[in-house]
Amino acid sequence: LRAAPPDAGLPAAPVTALAVDGGGRLLVGTERGAFRARADAGFEPLAAELADDAVSQLLVDADGSIWVGTVYA
Repeated sequence: LRAAPPDAGLPAAPVTALAVDGGGRLLVGTERGAFRARADAGFEPLAAELADDAVSQLLVDADGSIWVGTVYA
């Protein structure tokens, strides 16, 4: 387990969910969106639509689809 450096692409927000996709890449849910690990050790947004959402759950189903649960206030 390693800490992601500040320039890795994750927002400065608490991590709220973790999962691994079918390709073995780490998925990270935060209070400011969901992100997927890149091969260069950085992160990219999983979906632009989630940028302002607090992610509570990440699930990868049997066919590889990624399901994201969010918190609504």
